[in-house]
Amino acid sequence: MTERFVKIVLVSVSVLLAVTVFQTAYAQPKKNTAQVEKQQGKIKGQAAIQKELIFEEIQRYLGYETLPTRYLSIPYDVTMNANVDAYYVEIGFLMLMFIPLMLLIGFRKKPLIGFGVMFLTLFLFVISTANGILMKDKLVRIAINEQTLSKDLSNIDASKSSMDFVDYFMIHVYNITYQLYTPIENILLTFSGKKDYVTYPFLVFVLFPLLFGILYLFLKERSSLKQIMAYAVLLFAFLWMMFAAGIIWYGYLVMAVSFVFMAAFFSKKFEGPAKYIKYAFVGIVLIWLCLTLVLRISNIYNLDQSAGVHFFDAPIVKYQLGETDKKGKKFSEEDLIQNYFPGLNTALKGINRNGNDSYVYSIGTMFPYFVKKNNQRIFNDNLLALFQAVLDRYNSDKVEVVQVLKAFGFRYILINLKLHKIDKTPEKSVTQKYINFMNFIYQNPGMELIATDRLIMVDEKLSYGMFGDIKSEGSYAIFKIK
Repeated sequence: MTERFVKIVLVSVSVLLAVTVFQTAYAQPKKNTAQVEKQQGKIKGQAAIQKELIFEEIQRYLGYETLPTRYLSIPYDVTMNANVDAYYVEIGFLMLMFIPLMLLIGFRKKPLIGFGVMFLTLFLFVISTANGILMKDKLVRIAINEQTLSKDLSNIDASKSSMDFVDYFMIHVYNITYQLYTPIENILLTFSGKKDYVTYPFLVFVLFPLLFGILYLFLKERSSLKQIMAYAVLLFAFLWMMFAAGIIWYGYLVMAVSFVFMAAFFSKKFEGPAKYIKYAFVGIVLIWLCLTLVLRISNIYNLDQSAGVHFFDAPIVKYQLGETDKKGKKFSEEDLIQNYFPGLNTALKGINRNGNDSYVYSIGTMFPYFVKKNNQRIFNDNLLALFQAVLDRYNSDKVEVVQVLKAFGFRYILINLKLHKIDKTPEKSVTQKYINFMNFIYQNPGMELIATDRLIMVDEKLSYGMFGDIKSEGSYAIFKIK
């Protein structure tokens, strides 16, 4: 009865998936009347901006590879942070660890299925690494393409004696997988390219039934509970892969339930050398938990001579412990902010003093949390989409754009100076909009810099500023509209 129920649920979900796929891929807009077309013309600019934002912000988690590689490389991408490199998407080796564990628990009694899984794993390895990143010595990350591989291979030929062995080995491995992937990409470009209406049917009607079939053959002799848990993991993982754009926090349930499933499998009695598999699984989980703890209490993002100094994030520890100095002054919230963002406190006080009649234009910062009445005063334009539209509308006329901002009630602009670093688009559209914004504020008489942590050299002395001989890029800048 239980197996029948599971099959009915899976078939029903598969039908819903198929309907969704055809609606997404093949649905064509109905012919509109002249009035509707006129209304569409009015919002065409908004629709274009929205589409551009999705492409720049959401798709950067998924990547911009050829389809269907974009979807199939998700386990590698989210493990290696190949697309988005930041602490908030760091999950260690969780996603990829399930593939070798499947090979460990094995297909001893079903060798043909085992060889099939190994072949699929090798295929995923090839297409993922060929579209991924290479982590070199001191956490230097390079994108894999023909130019970077040729350059690194040339460097190897020039300095074999000084080349780190791991770098030497990995560059050759990635070069091999890139060469193997090239004919695969040519085939994919012929049949799919950038078109989802080819990829979605392939994922739904080929990949999902294939994975389900392998899982069914592997688990058909197991208990109903284990089967249900495994099918649930597969279904949720598949939905996450197709519809969550590779954003890792939407897939946390996959990893949690997978751990439960693995624990349930390893709870059975093993004999002989196989018993050590259970201890290996437990050991891997404990190692990952320890490494995660170190990551969360540390601030190590670059390996240099001072890396050990940042093993603990000192300002956070001081604030949480309520540390006091020799005069008895407590390490306050303002002290904490000052340690991370020099000069920010003074600017925030000015912004909050004018809290009743001024709006704040925020571009990719987390500072709205510190602004009073931020639900009423803050306008978020995190990727400069609307600001670029305004620049285009007024031909980048600095005086006129300032007057437009003032007319709408804006008095302050907050900007993340590292915004361009999140740009993963092939066209580098976010970077270009960032450059256009910098050109707008450069020597603009209507803008006044009131705070930044960027350091520039002025008269042979370091000073906080925006333009000149930049010594430290900084993370933020706040401008007041005069």
